Amino acid sequence: MLDSRTDCIAEIRQKQEEVKEEVVEADLVKSVPIDLYETETIWLIDIPGVCVAADGDDAPLVHEQNAKYQEVSVPQACCGGESRKSQHSR
Repeated sequence: MLDSRTDCIAEIRQKQEEVKEEVVEADLVKSVPIDLYETETIWLIDIPGVCVAADGDDAPLVHEQNAKYQEVSVPQACCGGESRKSQHSR
């Protein structure tokens, strides 16, 4: 069976020829139907959402973690005692 499949593929490859057709004026005005179909969506990356409801069970913990992050990431004083927010709002 493998030999017949291989022979068939080899025969198909040999039979491939470029077919050249001459285009005439009637071909240019001819209507050609095209059917478009939606294909399945393939996700390359899937990052789950990280939103938490304000009244959810995890909300107090998330608020605490967010407050700690704010303390670490945003300096309270900068440039001679002015806050970063006031510096950028000028």
